[in-house]
Amino acid sequence: MLRPANLPNSDAYKAALLLIKDDLSEKELRMLALLYHANERTMSSSDMASALGDSGQANIAFGKLGHKLSDALNFKPGKRPNGKYQWWNIMALGPKNIINFKWTMHPELAEALKELDLI
Repeated sequence: MLRPANLPNSDAYKAALLLIKDDLSEKELRMLALLYHANERTMSSSDMASALGDSGQANIAFGKLGHKLSDALNFKPGKRPNGKYQWWNIMALGPKNIINFKWTMHPELAEALKELDLI
């Protein structure tokens, strides 16, 4: 699983979520809620896309949400071999193998979402 080094704690996530809370779209809040409430807080991108009714655009939207959260945390996640950041990785673990890719929400983020009553 891909887990960033020096992942923020739940207090840092709470502070960042409070900074961006008013800028989160309904879709972004729904993505967080879907992953939070999924079995073992794990969901595939195709299942998320289906739940959102957005025909496969969940990867892009989840990455943009991760970028927004990363900026609020002043945190840079790991990079792909092509040098691009894996923005989703600030919110979730993911396998190194991209076949049937599934996200698993970081417990620190889950705790922050629950404490802020955002889910």
